[in-house]
Amino acid sequence: MMTGRSKKQITVEKTVHLKNAIVKNMSYISSDKPILKEMVEAGEEADYVEMDFSVTKNLLRISEDNGRTWKTTDYAHWEEKRGDRIANRRYPVYHFDTNHAILIEFVTESESWASKEDGSFGPYNRDYLPFRTARIFYRFSTDEGASWGPTRQLIQKGACYNEIHWADGIYYDKNMGTFEGLMRAVQLRDGSLVLPIGLTLLGEDGELIKWPDRFGEEIWAVMGCATLKGRWNEGLSDIEWEISNHVTVPEYMSRSLCEPAVAELDDGKLMMIMRGNATAWQTMPGVKFYCISKDGGRTWGPAVPLTYPNGDFVYSPGSYPNLFCSSKNGKVYMIANILPTPPRQSDPRYPLKIVEIDQTYFWALPETETVIQDREERHSDMIRFSNWQRIEDRETGNPVIFMTESLADSIIPKTEGTVIPDSYRYEIKLPD
Repeated sequence: MMTGRSKKQITVEKTVHLKNAIVKNMSYISSDKPILKEMVEAGEEADYVEMDFSVTKNLLRISEDNGRTWKTTDYAHWEEKRGDRIANRRYPVYHFDTNHAILIEFVTESESWASKEDGSFGPYNRDYLPFRTARIFYRFSTDEGASWGPTRQLIQKGACYNEIHWADGIYYDKNMGTFEGLMRAVQLRDGSLVLPIGLTLLGEDGELIKWPDRFGEEIWAVMGCATLKGRWNEGLSDIEWEISNHVTVPEYMSRSLCEPAVAELDDGKLMMIMRGNATAWQTMPGVKFYCISKDGGRTWGPAVPLTYPNGDFVYSPGSYPNLFCSSKNGKVYMIANILPTPPRQSDPRYPLKIVEIDQTYFWALPETETVIQDREERHSDMIRFSNWQRIEDRETGNPVIFMTESLADSIIPKTEGTVIPDSYRYEIKLPD
């Protein structure tokens, strides 16, 4: 056990952010002004804005006073008919390049069949288009998002890469690469950008690899993680991209790795945390995995389970993790569902905790583990605290997450309970 560490505690302050809503994206879009942009999914009972929800319930909102007041500016909806397919772009991820005062909007585009329902997940088959068609696009703004340059597909630098074979090991209409949700671009000290991405893996036959899922049927494509490293060209007109090796684990350890997050450590190494997935086929319980890069995200070492200093696993279901370095105190933290006992599958997703990560040994430090939100008496045993959005508040330097509680999939047995469909703001007050 590590000794001699600060005894200052982490505290959490919870307030209502928005009634009947889920925050899907939240970012600062200015270098020096407290301008926040968010995309929210309005709930069934939303009455805070007079807009027509017949097309989409996703709305864009702007705050010019660091989130104290908000105004709705537009719908967030883009789709395009392409023969027997429909392309959709949802949930943009913003990054403000402070070195060049350029706002970058990343968005993942995927296709679905126009004539039938693909389903929100699986089943695995050649007709499930999102697993085969998701690609990353981006565009630039130099006026805080008031206007934008052309949208372009992210394509790895090199003569052999194009709109179809857009990165090493990734081919449009064969497998996907995604950068969305909680994923965040990291700007390294040398000015380069690192994007952690999830991808579906191809076998030697060029088809998606498939492994048994939680029910023992072959319906899930296997996922891995990688990073895209970007550097501006000389004229600042575009970013030149290269992809790392694909990070995977054997089937006995986890059915997939996905939803990665990256942080730059004190000594310049990069650490990537990834969601694991333990089904009945895995010998290991549910944990988060991590790997280390010593060359700025060009290559990654093997993925291994996250542990405490005594060697115990940090138990966690299949759910999103956050990893970040605080500008307030220089420490690295993970936000995740951390459980006292070994889980399988994707639940339970409570409690939600924050914990400091040791930057030398890559351990989770148990004395820093702090509950952000836990199950209450009114909740079902399958309540979920996950899929939040995080910013670092520019006034306080504290991480702030925006989260709406939810229930596990309808097919999962659960007890009765009450769900409040409001988005809450959790300010996590870190020590200096």
